[in-house]
Amino acid sequence: MRLDYGHNYNRDSREQVYAWFAQWMQGQPAGKPIREAAYTKEPDADLLVFPDGKYPPTALSEADFTEAWTRSRREALEKLRPTDAASFTNFMNLERTTLRHTLALDGSEWDVMPFGAFGRPGRGDRIDKVLAMPNDEGWLEAVVIIAHPDGRSVVEPGGKLNQLAARLVVEGYAVLAVDAYQSGRNQRDLPSLWENHYATYNRTPFQERVQDVRTTCAYAAKFVQGRKKILLGFGDVGAAALLAGNMVDATIVDTDGVAPDSTEQLMKPGRFFPGARLAGGLEAAAALVAPKALALHNTAGKFNTGWLRDSYQALGVPDRFTEDPAALTTEGLIRVIKSFVEPKK
Repeated sequence: MRLDYGHNYNRDSREQVYAWFAQWMQGQPAGKPIREAAYTKEPDADLLVFPDGKYPPTALSEADFTEAWTRSRREALEKLRPTDAASFTNFMNLERTTLRHTLALDGSEWDVMPFGAFGRPGRGDRIDKVLAMPNDEGWLEAVVIIAHPDGRSVVEPGGKLNQLAARLVVEGYAVLAVDAYQSGRNQRDLPSLWENHYATYNRTPFQERVQDVRTTCAYAAKFVQGRKKILLGFGDVGAAALLAGNMVDATIVDTDGVAPDSTEQLMKPGRFFPGARLAGGLEAAAALVAPKALALHNTAGKFNTGWLRDSYQALGVPDRFTEDPAALTTEGLIRVIKSFVEPKK
């Protein structure tokens, strides 16, 4: 039932809550109406914290309150900064739990059905794909998963990465490109994230994209079976790909030359998710990719890599993380992909 009130302090809403408690706490039949008994409401002056609308002199403004909470979270997160393998494990366990809740993830990606367009059974998602395979699957080197705002069309004729995909297939790689949520041809009209408490009752586009990229990685794992998986992410979808990097062997992300944890970026409809600051933002969450290989490019020096460098150093594998302020060319991407797949001499 939907009640169209401008607030939630009304008898109809309260009576729905009474019915819910009666069902689950008292074993009453579902939907049995519970009428509110007569009562005398306390005066507003006793119910309101500031009944005269005046705040005490020490009260923070909205801007100061926001900054105080942000600073408090930064200070708490700083205490988790890894210095060795043990402290990284502690950070990893806490951060994974935080992200599982803030991104509304449930691990169901491993139930993916690997046939045609794919998705998680019973979840209502459908991920369309383009899968290009070498002529001789016997010499398949690895699968390269592409997560791009243009979706699967990015590797089709005329697509921005068509030449990259063609080169990879010739050299023995499978290429998998998908239409993740709100990318490529997987577009739909969405209401504003900032109205009617949308993000309270729905996953945001960023949360849905993270799930779709993780589901794609699980799908890839089912058909390559033992071969390496390389994840390429670009733009807003690349930001989501960073949070799936622990599911593949190596991740390469074009960060679009932006500061991902700036308020401007975190509040973009394509990047917003509730609790982003609580999780330390993308710069701290990306550290969960460690100890697997990670290459960031097109950072323009705006991606604070402190968490990443400290995490890889704490695990004794600092060479598995690289950063390039410039965007990699097709040749550069192929070179990095090969370095992740081929044994070092």
